[in-house]
Order: sequence, then structure tokens, then C-alpha cells
Amino acid sequence: EIAGPKAAKVLRSRLRQKKVRVGKKAEEFFANVKDFIAAKHEIDATAERVLPRSYMDSYQSFKPAVLRHAEGMSIDDVYQSAECTRSAFEQAARSVVEAADLDPDEVVTHDGEELMLTDDLPFTRLCLAPPKGHARAAEKIRDDYEGDASRLVDVNRCSIVVDEEQQLVAVASKLMEKCEVVRLKNRFAEPLFNGYRDALYSVRVSSGDTSHICELQLHLAAVIAHKEKTHHYYEYFRSYFAGSMAEVDSRMKDLMDIGISHDKSLEGLVNDLAASCTDVPRLKGLARFLGYGGMDEYELAARLYDRCLDVHLTSLNAARLLWRDKTASIAQSFRGIDDANALKHDSKPVEEICRAQLEAADNAQWHGSEGHERPRPTCCAPEVVEAWEAQCEAWRKAGALFRETRDRASSKLGNEHPVTLTAAASLAGWILEDKDGDWNEAFDLCSDVRPRVVNFRRP
Repeated sequence: EIAGPKAAKVLRSRLRQKKVRVGKKAEEFFANVKDFIAAKHEIDATAERVLPRSYMDSYQSFKPAVLRHAEGMSIDDVYQSAECTRSAFEQAARSVVEAADLDPDEVVTHDGEELMLTDDLPFTRLCLAPPKGHARAAEKIRDDYEGDASRLVDVNRCSIVVDEEQQLVAVASKLMEKCEVVRLKNRFAEPLFNGYRDALYSVRVSSGDTSHICELQLHLAAVIAHKEKTHHYYEYFRSYFAGSMAEVDSRMKDLMDIGISHDKSLEGLVNDLAASCTDVPRLKGLARFLGYGGMDEYELAARLYDRCLDVHLTSLNAARLLWRDKTASIAQSFRGIDDANALKHDSKPVEEICRAQLEAADNAQWHGSEGHERPRPTCCAPEVVEAWEAQCEAWRKAGALFRETRDRASSKLGNEHPVTLTAAASLAGWILEDKDGDWNEAFDLCSDVRPRVVNFRRP
């Protein structure tokens, strides 16, 4: 048997050599991701060609702090209010379409063919939808509205479909003129995660003593032609991630950033990234998805995290060599200046060397901060311990470089020189962040620096 650091190395070697079988759920998810990306590219290309630029500039999104019906309404109250106002809403929508010189019942065509809403029903200029289903409404109240049913404002809904921007602007103008618009989401300018673009209006309508907020969507025919395909992915990923639309949108943007290629299998993508990728956020992003939502592809995820560690160690080792080389070069430069007694004539070489040394110290501090803030790792993996030790070494080196630069600059350039003051301030900042730093020393440095900086800047 083997244990400790040797075991960790053997496990990593076996991890890299092992043939991994991708599970059915992961294959289905990955296939949907690839098809989603292809569909999004298609709709993005269409949008680039037909986007209503003038409308996007003229009609900016707006919303109240909280959009809701009367506070405290239950889901049953909302549906009852919707039923009372449905006829008034439908009449208002029809009057808007007619006022824009469009026929509400005209069948919409695109590229010479009827656009189909269902298998046997085409889109018309005005499409009146049935009330939102109770199950989906309850899900939305739970995921998006923190249980507040009064914020459900799309039980009554309809769509208006136009062919071109001139018609779009005409409908928007009449809508603002004839209806009480309480919110506008201009999703032509801010599209959904699946690339779909439209404008979503929330309008308040009244019938008798009952007031209700309804939803009216404004579509371009060339874009809505993609809706069937994009809506499939909308529903799949909304169900898969089981969260609010904001959460789904965030996760899909993360997937897009990973850069998944349509001609790669999931295993092929992981192997390629694990072999040569140096983009740590991309590696970690895909690894998180492999272990998320019951996919349970932990071995594939482990390969990517293993690559992250390799990249990190390579970066640390290169940084350590750079710090050592730079420190040696700086020391040699100081010796050369001392020998030549160059300060009698020109202080510029010293300033340049001190600034270079400060840059090296800043770099060392940045690389070392993470290790400095964590306790020593207790795992057996030697690479993890090595990375932590390298970070701590960088942190200690930063403090020594700040102190050395401040002393040399003070000696050769004077206490009131800008480089000396910068070095003193940097040293004070390092001391305050160091877990063993002497705060009294930092306070003395700050007290000494501040009045000199003020005097230096005074005209």
C-alpha cells in the first residue's frame, strides 16, 4: 500500500489515464447545449439583419421598484382579477392594432409561408393567449417572486406580430397613447439567454372597480420564426436548472463563455482542455457544470481541476524565477550605481530601479495574497502544499522588497521624494494586511507619509 504524497501522485496519474464513460444525463445535457448554441447563432444572425434600431433607441426599458397588483393578493385573487378584466384587455389590444393601421386577424407570413403558432393554427397580427396555467404560475411565484403572488402580472397575455420596424414603431406609439403602460422590457436591446428578442409591455386595464396588470408582447415576424426552436431550449434549461430566469440566464452565459464546439463530444472537449488549456476560469466553469444538478461527472470534472492546478503551479514557478531574477538584477544595478558614484550628477537611474523594485514587490504581493490568507493545507497532495508554500514565499518576499526599496530610496533620494513616499505607503499597506504585521509601525509610516504627500502636492 502507498500513502501520503506518493498516493496523491499515483491517484493523479491514474486519473489522467483512466477511460471515463460519460453518463446518459450528461450526454443529453451536452447535446442540448451544442444545439442551443447553434440555434442561438442562427437567431443572432437574423437579429443582426432585422433589428429595429430606431425603436431600440426610442423606447428604453423602464419599470417601477416593484411591479404588482394589490399587495397581499393570493394566487386565487390574481386569477379572479384576471377573469374580470380579460375582455377589457382583449378589446384594448385590438384597438391598438387597428389604430396602427393593421388588421388584427391577418395571417402573418415570412419568406412566403405562413408562420405557424401550432401545427394547425397560424400566427395572426393579434394572438390572444389563454390564461397562464396554474402550475406554471405557482412555479414562477416560487422561483421568481419569493412567494408573493401579487407580483404575477402575466396571467392575461397576448402577442402582436409585425413585419417591419415601421409597423413596430406605429404599434408602440399607439400602445403608449391608448394604454396605461407600467413597465417595458425592450428585449430587442436586452435579449433572453436563448437569443430571442421582442418587447414586453405590462399594461394596467380596468373593468368596473377591478384593476389588473396584463402582458402584451410585440414581435418581429423574422425573429418569431425562430421561436419554436429557441423556446424548446428555454423550457429545457429552465427545468434543468430549476431556478429563476435570472439564475438560468447567468448559467447559460457561463456555458457560452466556456466556448463549447459543436463538433466535439463531451469527453473530447474535456480531454482537449485538460491537455492544453491555460484559461483557468474556462476550466473551472466547465468543471462546475459537470458536477452540477445530478450530472455526477466527477471524474471528468476532476481532470479539469487537475489541469487548473498544473496551470497554477506553472504560473507560480515562473513568477518565482522572475522575482529572483529581477531582485538579482536590481541588486546588481544598485552596486553599479554605488561604484560609479552616479548620484552626484543624476538621480534618474536610482528612481527607475526603485520603481522596478516596487513593481516586483507588487507582483509578489498579488501572487502571494491567497496563500497568506489560508492555513497550511492538510491534504496529502504535494502539489497543493507546494502551491501554498510558493504563495507564502511570494508574500514574504513582497514585504522584504517593499522595506528594502523604502530604505534605499530614503537613503539615496531623500525622505520627501515621491518614490520614497510610495514605497513607504506600500510597506504600510503590506504590514496592515500581514497577519503578523506590526500596526504601530504601519501607523508611524502613514503618519510620516501623509504630511509629506500633502506638502509635495501643494503648488
